[in-house]
Amino acid sequence: TVSGFTFAVWVMKGITDNSNHQIFLKGANQGEAGMGITGPLIGFGVCLGNDPSNWNSAIITDTLKTLTWYFLVGRYIKGQKVDLIVNGYLAGSTAIPDLYLYQTGDTINYSAIGTVPNQVNYGWNGIIDDIRVYNRALSDTEIQELYHEGSWQ
Repeated sequence: TVSGFTFAVWVMKGITDNSNHQIFLKGANQGEAGMGITGPLIGFGVCLGNDPSNWNSAIITDTLKTLTWYFLVGRYIKGQKVDLIVNGYLAGSTAIPDLYLYQTGDTINYSAIGTVPNQVNYGWNGIIDDIRVYNRALSDTEIQELYHEGSWQ
């Protein structure tokens, strides 16, 4: 049983448009989650329960500028919330029901970085760097430490 996890990533957009751009997708073999841009929105979400369309997401208006680095964090806490954190600050949060992550036994349900498997129009246009995946929900302090790592910020 997964009680929480955190995805952290540095991204730079190459273009600004209203297309879909996937940063990552965790396939549903052992629990589905994803982060990306859909039209004018950016978000992090998880799929819950037995319904493959039951996405619960923290979503904000996409204000990311092109050719600028951003530190994005998606945090999941089972039965509590999903958070989207931008440059160390909580940008969006959504309360979620106490359901398990959606899973399928289909071993060809892949995870991906910068795209959605078997989809043609979801490619990330820009740079994705320094991806980190944690098997627990990081604290706000830990996220701040990651954001300031290397003392450049």
